[in-house]
Amino acid sequence: MSAARFDLHGLSRAIEASDLDYQLNLYAETADVRVVDRDRPRATPEVIEGKPAIRRWLEKVYAAETTHLVMNSTVSPIRFWLSEECHRPDGDLIIYTFAADVLMGQIVQETVTLTRSRSAGPPAPRDLEVTPEDATSPRPRARVVEPDLPGQFLG
Repeated sequence: MSAARFDLHGLSRAIEASDLDYQLNLYAETADVRVVDRDRPRATPEVIEGKPAIRRWLEKVYAAETTHLVMNSTVSPIRFWLSEECHRPDGDLIIYTFAADVLMGQIVQETVTLTRSRSAGPPAPRDLEVTPEDATSPRPRARVVEPDLPGQFLG
């Protein structure tokens, strides 16, 4: 089971669909999440430990009517990185940046950095121009990074 891959594609879909149960299933029982607020750099990061606490945190994140869009994601056998835009009806925009350690296909430790700003409005729909290829092809998969290849960069 050590070869289990993390389902970053599934996590991205679950974030955009506000599917808390799917997201929670990707965390190990003893996982911990550290939330860092870039707007309050001197504040101590919030530490969320264990699945029950992580569920409560996710419920707070998705409590308001918001639109969640995964913007960038990268996965390796032991880590993933992801950025998400959270658009609120009042025009606020929260950008979440995730960096997580993965073991046996589950998140064991995650750091979430959030930044708040004002947006110009709700995000534009992504499917305005659908080509015939787009209609039949699956959503683009996350880029897989092989850590042993020389010259591979994450940027």
